[in-house]
Amino acid sequence: MTQALIFNEITLSPVTYQNSLWIRATELARALGYSDTRKITHLYERNADEFTPEMTQVIEIADVPEMGTLENLRRKARIFSLRGCHLVAMFARTPVAKAFRRWVLDVLDKLDAEQHAASPSPTPDDFTGTISLTPSSVADRKPLRALVGSWAKLSNAPFDACWNQLKAAFNLANIKELPQEWIPDALAWVQAKIDALPKALPPQPERLPLYRNGCFYPPHRNWRHVPGPQEAALLELWQDWTRREAGLRQEFMAMLRELDARRGDLFSYAVSDLGRNADTMFSPQCLLDSLFQSRTEAEQRFRQALEDASLHLRLSLNMAVALGR
Repeated sequence: MTQALIFNEITLSPVTYQNSLWIRATELARALGYSDTRKITHLYERNADEFTPEMTQVIEIADVPEMGTLENLRRKARIFSLRGCHLVAMFARTPVAKAFRRWVLDVLDKLDAEQHAASPSPTPDDFTGTISLTPSSVADRKPLRALVGSWAKLSNAPFDACWNQLKAAFNLANIKELPQEWIPDALAWVQAKIDALPKALPPQPERLPLYRNGCFYPPHRNWRHVPGPQEAALLELWQDWTRREAGLRQEFMAMLRELDARRGDLFSYAVSDLGRNADTMFSPQCLLDSLFQSRTEAEQRFRQALEDASLHLRLSLNMAVALGR
């Protein structure tokens, strides 16, 4: 019977096939942290072109615990050589995958050393002992604890909550169970959590008093803002603009009313004249429409001119604020 191998307190019972050690897919799944054996099958099927017959085979094997030979074959099962196990672990994305790959390489190195020290044609059955990981000490875990502290500070989360996430990711009931060989992976895992945190926004410049809800917000309401000479001149004009605009509108409306009064007399005369000259090309309705259409168009243009002037003043003042002049 082949000596059992131990990885992370998981006992693997390899079978001897073609004078080599092979691991069942079910045991490989447990070692890599998968609860479903089909995960190993899926990894193999997605990358089958990278496996050679020396890495994986489907054989008939009896479902007998810790069986190390191929007698009394009963069912088909996929098995992986140690190099095949290493390749499967390369595709795995579980927290223990990196540690498992190093462990497999250690086993292969151990087997090579045993074979060179034994007879000219040794077999894997000559391998004795178990491969286990080195327990970590408090000093070994000190950099990891410091990095978790940084993670907690940057994420504004309790240290214990971050620490428990780390233990859960590596299936640890107590951090003392973390082997030395896993510390680089644990550091990388915590660093990935830090890198995934939202980046803090750079310091924003002081908001200039330009627009509020689409309209200009006078800078004199911001007591910390000191206007430049051009801005001060434009601001004085801005503060006077409301009064000027109101006066212009009043003058324009008064002019329209006076025009309507004088035009009324002219219209009455024109209507009586049209009655005396029936062959004229103008009609009273045509004359009436033309007069009032011209009045409406003139009023629209005047209002648009006021809005354009107001917009021009706002833009000029905003530019002076932005340039600090």
